[in-house]
Amino acid sequence: MQKIKNLKIKYFRGIVERDLQFEGKSIVLFGENGHGKSSFVDALEFFFKGNVPYLDEAQTTSTVRHVPHISYKKKDCKVEIEFLQGAVKAYRTFQDVPQLPVHLESYFKLGSATPFILRRKYLLDFIVAQPAPRYAQLAALMGIKKLDNIELIMMRKRDEISDSVVSLQGKLDRAGEELKDIFGEEVRSESHLVELINKRLQKYGKAISSIEDILKIKPKLVEEIQGIDFEKAGKFKKIIDKAKNLFSNITFLEKHKEFWMSLDTLLKDKQKIEEIVFQQLLEQGKNLIVEKELNKCPLCLQPFEVVKRDDVIASIERRLKDYKIVGEQIKEVKRLRTKLNSDLSEYSDKFEDLRKQMFQVGYKKDLDFLDNIKASLDKLRVDSSKEILKIRLDPLNLYLKRLNEEAPLIKDIITWSEGELQKITVTKKSEEIVNIIDLLTKANETYNKITKTSAELDKKKKLESHMKLIYDTFIKIKSDEVQKIYNELEGDFCRYYEHLHPNEESGAIKLEVKRRASAEIKGRFYERDNEDPRGFYSEAHLDSLGLCIFLAFVKRFNAGFPLIVLDDVVSSIDASHRNRIGELIFTEFPDNQFLITTHDNIWFEELCAAQQAFNVGSKFKNIRIIRWSLNEGPILDKYKPRWEDIEDKLQTRDKQGAGNAGRICLEWILDEMTINLIATVPRKRGNRFEVGDLYSPLKNRVKKLLPEYYSSNEQTFQKLETHKIFGNLLSHYNPDFQNISINEIRDFIDSVKSFYKLFYCENCKEFVRYFQDTKIIKCKKGCMEWKVK
Repeated sequence: MQKIKNLKIKYFRGIVERDLQFEGKSIVLFGENGHGKSSFVDALEFFFKGNVPYLDEAQTTSTVRHVPHISYKKKDCKVEIEFLQGAVKAYRTFQDVPQLPVHLESYFKLGSATPFILRRKYLLDFIVAQPAPRYAQLAALMGIKKLDNIELIMMRKRDEISDSVVSLQGKLDRAGEELKDIFGEEVRSESHLVELINKRLQKYGKAISSIEDILKIKPKLVEEIQGIDFEKAGKFKKIIDKAKNLFSNITFLEKHKEFWMSLDTLLKDKQKIEEIVFQQLLEQGKNLIVEKELNKCPLCLQPFEVVKRDDVIASIERRLKDYKIVGEQIKEVKRLRTKLNSDLSEYSDKFEDLRKQMFQVGYKKDLDFLDNIKASLDKLRVDSSKEILKIRLDPLNLYLKRLNEEAPLIKDIITWSEGELQKITVTKKSEEIVNIIDLLTKANETYNKITKTSAELDKKKKLESHMKLIYDTFIKIKSDEVQKIYNELEGDFCRYYEHLHPNEESGAIKLEVKRRASAEIKGRFYERDNEDPRGFYSEAHLDSLGLCIFLAFVKRFNAGFPLIVLDDVVSSIDASHRNRIGELIFTEFPDNQFLITTHDNIWFEELCAAQQAFNVGSKFKNIRIIRWSLNEGPILDKYKPRWEDIEDKLQTRDKQGAGNAGRICLEWILDEMTINLIATVPRKRGNRFEVGDLYSPLKNRVKKLLPEYYSSNEQTFQKLETHKIFGNLLSHYNPDFQNISINEIRDFIDSVKSFYKLFYCENCKEFVRYFQDTKIIKCKKGCMEWKVK
């Protein structure tokens, strides 16, 4: 597989100019917080993806603004990678994308499309996040975002078709109301409409046998009013009817009063709308309490001695009831909104048509008010179509007031048009015939509208049914396939988790697809299976679980792209489990190229030592960031073994550095051995233990388990305890090493090293451990071994 030889960075984040020489190997990079570790990670992401996504996710940060070094400009930024095979070089700037030969195209494409970086923040997305964000992270790892986008498009199309069905049904109902207004009664069928028309034509000795005959009989009626501009009269008649309709319905929004009331009721408790995502979690919590008879609340973890079980159940049921009501309210608001928007669209068109017709007949007064009404209705439609929580509408009475203020101007149009029509028709007979012709025209147009709308509605209903079937089928197939992938990967992340947490009463991790674009995570906790880990697992267990899931997905879906980046992901994981992460990486990912960053010096040292124990030292480079400054960026130094590094500091008479290194080394020994010998250490907030917290518990434990070994090595303990530096450490006082001689510091280091040799096997490259079942303390291969009495 293709691997990176060198990463060259210029003027990027906290880096001025620096190379990170991979040489085809993995790198473990140590640096204190704020020393530029993550700048190397960001540079890799920028090279492959063209941006640093976490910067673009926040409103106040961006790749463009915050990637360039603070002292340089965007045009100065450059990230170059030299690949091992073929010594190919490629670079990315804000202006240029990497140009790669054919044999590297698939490698680069994978790096561009798939996540390969795990940051501490992303651990939370895998485990602590709600099911939907968790699913989004896993979907990115699986490379199925395109399918999710297709699904979202299909869902929107389905909803769009459903909305059009509602809209067409409303249009059909309104056309039926128009016919009812024309004839004074509900029109039941085409034959009934013909019957009603013939009653009106009876006076003129005429009749029709079908709706199609209307077009034949209209010219015969026109013949009876020779000399009248019937076409112009028809225009005025249409204008009068339309204007009267708009005038009488100027307050049409009143019939949508229920929408405003429902929306106001819903928005009074925005918190409940936002919290509705917790409905499923509460339902599961309630089921656990009722069915499993828990002795503490799975949601707040309060014992039921503190809070009553029945009170908790009652509280959950009240919240669930509230969420169910809110859910129904949301559905109702959306239903009412569809009807409102249908009316708004129709009335907007009517006001626009009236303006065009008035312009055609030469109306001289200002018609801008009709444009204003249309714009107001269109804006209301847009505003009401937003997401529920983002809808901001004026009170209904304000919209009604604005429309009523325009009513007199519509009345002016009616008055003027009636006057113009009167000039044309002259006689009562001609006026009656114009009216009957207008009635026939409106009946014909409205019936045709009903026929056309009904046919369109039937088509839309069929399309709605087909679309629902297609969408549901797509969802099921996709969910089944995603679940199949989850099931296939289950063995991997369960095995990884068991490796990190052997012999613990947790595990059996499962991912489940429950709803659209939603992933639930389940696990075992003691005797109970299928529990939400967030309810019972510690922060360290949740973080290591997130790491296992990430690694399992990367191994499956990033084949062909060996680079994996772990950016400071072990901050909350305790030492006993942290050590196993290195073992997991060495054994399960021997062919991958890693960049592992950490600010934890002890874990860095442990990883370096473990490489030798697992015979993978030739595959790793261990590098320290020894300092950082704005003008220089991070300064790198090749890792030296612990005692070699301390000796170098002693040789250069770096008292401060040697003394601090000795203190850190002693803390490491005590931390490891109190865990390995199962020593009782008093609890401490933050679990950050120092020499003064650990030394006495370890000494007492050694005395108890290995009294003879302690007696024979008591001088080693005493030698350590007699040093002034050690006394300061026990009192949690950081000594000023400048006031201590270099010889005193060397003596202190020698006593720490002697203490270290009591418990560390150089052959196995690990500390001895107490095995309670066999009552033996030994190293891995048994080079050092004692029977506990």
